[in-house]
Amino acid sequence: MNKREWLVSQGLAQPGRGRFSREALAALEASGLKFDTTSSITGDTIEFKQEPEAPPATVSMAPPINVPPIERDEYTRKGLDDKGHVIEWATCHRCNSHIMYCHCPNGPKAPRYVVKDLDTAPAN
Repeated sequence: MNKREWLVSQGLAQPGRGRFSREALAALEASGLKFDTTSSITGDTIEFKQEPEAPPATVSMAPPINVPPIERDEYTRKGLDDKGHVIEWATCHRCNSHIMYCHCPNGPKAPRYVVKDLDTAPAN
């Protein structure tokens, strides 16, 4: 007999699952009875695995893929601000798309603080 079964027989708990009330917990302490620690529906004990299983030996890992680095100039535009600092940007400030996907008729628009566009050819 476990704690829940005893409390149900005393009328202090409902069968099934859930928390015990304060009165039920006080009755358990006052009874002084020893109860089973494992309580499952089938009565079987629960077994836990100590270590995770290793993958089967037949599974091979994929070889690493060597991807060449992306040229930064293809995906960014450059310009100068009013103080002569080089500014790079990657989105069109007219349509808010990346410059590779910008379909504006005059090409990607520079930010408002860029005074001179250093990339005269459109990136499309």
